[in-house]
Amino acid sequence: MGDNLKNLKKYTLEEAIKNRRTIREITGKNIPAEYLELLTWAAFGITLKDRGDKYRTAPSAGATYPIEIQVFVERVDGYQDGIYIYDTGSECLKIFKPGIFLPEVQKMSWDQEFVSLSNAVFVTVYDPRKIERDYGDKSRDYALLECGHIAQNILLTATALKLGSVPVGAFSQRRLSGLLDLKQGKTPLYMVCVGTID
Repeated sequence: MGDNLKNLKKYTLEEAIKNRRTIREITGKNIPAEYLELLTWAAFGITLKDRGDKYRTAPSAGATYPIEIQVFVERVDGYQDGIYIYDTGSECLKIFKPGIFLPEVQKMSWDQEFVSLSNAVFVTVYDPRKIERDYGDKSRDYALLECGHIAQNILLTATALKLGSVPVGAFSQRRLSGLLDLKQGKTPLYMVCVGTID
């Protein structure tokens, strides 16, 4: 386990907020599995189970959770390169498409070099079927708010782990949807790139 993870408990929320920066100088070195797993938990993990209810790290309108998390993973010790989905049932990442995809994601994201050098690119995917019955025309607005909550959790955790992170909204939704094999009206709304900086 790396020193950054050992020292994480000493890192306060105040420090994470104060030190958070958008850092594009990603180096492309490997990270340990524990870093990826902690970032994923921070994004959308379960914090409490109570009488059948599950409470997550990010709030959701009416606990509808219309956002799914998919992650492009490369150069993470113990993980195969590929696209993973966060399975909320088992609370872990499951690979559904092995391979190296970040160079392609970079091309559909204004060719920003830090994308392909990242170790994890988190994509928030909107599934309107989970929320529209309850919130109608406001559903997408609430989903976007949820994306913001999730992204900030990832950004602050990356800061505490001394990793670089960049939120990205400039990408081709159509092309990214195709790469993620999205169906049934699902849409990628936001990305957060995370990677080493030394």
